[in-house]
Amino acid sequence: MEDTNPTHIPGIAVVGSGYWGKNLVRNYHNLGALKVICDKNEMVLAQFKEQYPDVEMCLAFSEVWLFPSCFPAKISRES
Repeated sequence: MEDTNPTHIPGIAVVGSGYWGKNLVRNYHNLGALKVICDKNEMVLAQFKEQYPDVEMCLAFSEVWLFPSCFPAKISRES
């Protein structure tokens, strides 16, 4: 059966949660789309886990694709 809900929001993974990434995390979470946060800093992920307990966390970009609930990914990096 086809999804007739026009407000369906795809799951998003934010890769890199630094300066801009933390804003993307907040905004996508507020939209109900955030499914995964990926960052190489375990302490940062621990803080996010406290703030967003319903969101999956991972340390490696290669792990993002293991979460079927999230597609596509949003990559945030410093310029």
